[in-house]
Amino acid sequence: MDIGFIGLGKMGMPMAHHLLDSDYTLHIYNRTQSKCVEFVKKGALSMSTPALLASSVDVVILMVTDDDAVKSIIFGENGIVNDKNFNCKVIIDHSTISPDCSLSMHQQLKEIGISYLDAPVSGAPVGARKAELTTYVGGEKETFELVKDIISQYSDKIHYMGDAGKGQATKVCNQVMVLNTMLSACEALKLAKLQGLDIHKLLSAFRGNLFDSKIWRIYTESTFL
Repeated sequence: MDIGFIGLGKMGMPMAHHLLDSDYTLHIYNRTQSKCVEFVKKGALSMSTPALLASSVDVVILMVTDDDAVKSIIFGENGIVNDKNFNCKVIIDHSTISPDCSLSMHQQLKEIGISYLDAPVSGAPVGARKAELTTYVGGEKETFELVKDIISQYSDKIHYMGDAGKGQATKVCNQVMVLNTMLSACEALKLAKLQGLDIHKLLSAFRGNLFDSKIWRIYTESTFL
C-alpha cells in the first residue's frame, strides 16, 4: 500500500520515519521542502503539491496545525482534491482540529468517494519518537480496520471511538485533563520554589504517588531534568 504523508513538524517527522522504516512506500509533502531531504535519502518520494501526492497513493496521512491548514491541504489550490484524478481513497487526519471541522471534512469527502478518519494523537514528540502515541479514531469502522496496521507503526494504543467527529471529541476531553495537570504542576512547582525545596528531590519523592501520570513526568522531566 502506497502512503502519502503531509506535515513534517515535531510530531509528523518521527511518525513519517516510522512508516519509512516499515514496508510501506512513502510519498511526502511539506511546505518547507528542506525537511524532505533526509526522507528522500532513505527512499521516500518527495512531491511538490498535495494534489500530486494524492494522485500517487492509496492513503494520505495529515499531521498539520489546525482547521484552516486541514481545509487548505484538502480543498485549497493544489490541494488533495484539486486534481480530480486523485487516486487516494482514505485520509487519516492526525491533526488536532475541532469536531465540527472533522465532521465537515467527513461529509464533503464522502460525496467524492474518499473516506475520512479523524484520528488525533496524544503523547507529545517523545511519544512520536518512541512510537508510543495514543490515537483516538472517529469515522467508518470498516475504513479504520483497513488502515489500523498503518497507524500501529507509530501508535501503541489505538482506540476506535465511533463515527465521524468522535476522535476529535475524545481529544478535546484529553486536552482538558492534560492542561489541568500542567496547570497543577506549575502551581505545585512554584510553591516548592517559594518554600525552598530541591526540585529534583521533590520529583523523586512524587514518583509513584497517587497523582503521578505520564503527562506529569513528561512536563516536569523535560523542564527540570
